[in-house]
Amino acid sequence: MDINLHVYLERHPEIKCNLLFRNYLRKNPDIRDAYAELKHQLIQDPSMMIRNQEALGFPQYTIEKSAFVEKILDDIGYDLP
Repeated sequence: MDINLHVYLERHPEIKCNLLFRNYLRKNPDIRDAYAELKHQLIQDPSMMIRNQEALGFPQYTIEKSAFVEKILDDIGYDLP
């Protein structure tokens, strides 16, 4: 099984962001399922794992799902850094 582990220094602002996002998905199963479907669709394309050098080296997969994530964070009132 593949896993994706996020590790941050204590009190790093990304911790709050990730927990808010997780909690929102837990409370909104329709949104959670839509996010899962988006991720499933993206992963079907092997080119999604290629790192985009114009986007700080993030995989295209991360870039493609970022609008969905940012919309949720905006909806819950998280001020993006």
